[in-house]
Amino acid sequence: MTSEFRRGWQAVFSGAVGMGTGLGLYSMLNSVFIIPLSEEFGWERSELAFSNVIGLGALVFLPFLGALVDRFESRRVGLIGLFMLGLSYVALALQPGQLWVYYLTLLLMTFFGMATGPMIWTKVVNTWFHRSRGLALGITMSGITATSMVLLPLFAFIIEQWGWRVAFLCFAMVPLLIGIPVVAWGLRSAPPGYLSDISDEGGDVDLQNSALPMKDTLTSAKFWLLGLALLTANIGVGGMLHQMQPVLVAQGFGTAQAATLGSVFFAAVAIGRLSSGWMLDRFWPAGVAALYLLLPIIGIIIFLADVPAVFWVGIPAVLFLGLAQGAEVDFLAFLVPRYFGLGNYGKLFGILLVMLASAMATGGYIFGALFDHFGDYRMALMLGLVAYACSAGLILLSGIVGKDFDPSSAVARG
Repeated sequence: MTSEFRRGWQAVFSGAVGMGTGLGLYSMLNSVFIIPLSEEFGWERSELAFSNVIGLGALVFLPFLGALVDRFESRRVGLIGLFMLGLSYVALALQPGQLWVYYLTLLLMTFFGMATGPMIWTKVVNTWFHRSRGLALGITMSGITATSMVLLPLFAFIIEQWGWRVAFLCFAMVPLLIGIPVVAWGLRSAPPGYLSDISDEGGDVDLQNSALPMKDTLTSAKFWLLGLALLTANIGVGGMLHQMQPVLVAQGFGTAQAATLGSVFFAAVAIGRLSSGWMLDRFWPAGVAALYLLLPIIGIIIFLADVPAVFWVGIPAVLFLGLAQGAEVDFLAFLVPRYFGLGNYGKLFGILLVMLASAMATGGYIFGALFDHFGDYRMALMLGLVAYACSAGLILLSGIVGKDFDPSSAVARG
């Protein structure tokens, strides 16, 4: 264990638990609720997927949340978000079956749940790590995949045995009884000046609070190439994530097999995050990101080839899809301080996360709408293939154009 991990392990562990119990967990698991809600209330899949687009209304506040994170303690913001998220799951369990109530509940859940997103946890972890930052962020972000692997088959079982309302009530216990106690215990930012002390960069500059000026950042090609790469990637990511279980069922897998393959998918997400984090610390980050964004194309091609719905065929397909799924957020958490510095991390992360989340929600809706129109997912899968290819090219360009952050030209909090 490196000295950075000896000093920062509590931040990594509590950040991983925060990630694993926050709003992102619902995005990972909501596909198991699509079929039961559709069957009970007669809602179309595109109507259910449109709920993700409705939630975009709350995302306009992300940059303001980022400014709060830059100024105040992340732990307090995260604890409030986890509490309100738990109450939102209770509200979903009690919904009367009216579509507008479902939309409104998810809008409010997204608004409060933003305070449990990766911006909160990765900001703290970034203050503790320099040479091992990629691996530390990978471990932190893997918290969501660890909980997803356990809870996906569990919630599928609960829905089958006792219904989706009980599953939502169980969902509420995750942030309330697991997330809040662990985050309250262990999430603390490093002391001022700590990052400069463990780094050989910056001289007398405080790396935790220094950044490229905001005007220079927002007018740079590097920033917008990174944003466009995240946007295009998440059309595919959102589509596959929100429609994963229905896609597997449409391929011919049974419900139980689809749930098991979903666990394989989440295991691949964890492997991808840890391995990409390790590689980010050692190789050219833009090249690593592009490589991982190209891997899902292999899984999509397997699905498009109309191979028999045999379990051993489904494993490599979901494996390649999972290796990159969610990694775009890891790349965002790593590349923002590398390209622009850490001082304006919350604001920049918030702006880019609006683009990322908008594309993710839109991708889920588009995949559902294409299924409703064509009766299968072939056109949706082809769209995902093109989106991943474009994203890989754009993120490569973000690493080529312009220069990375130079502490000598930094300002305090941009």
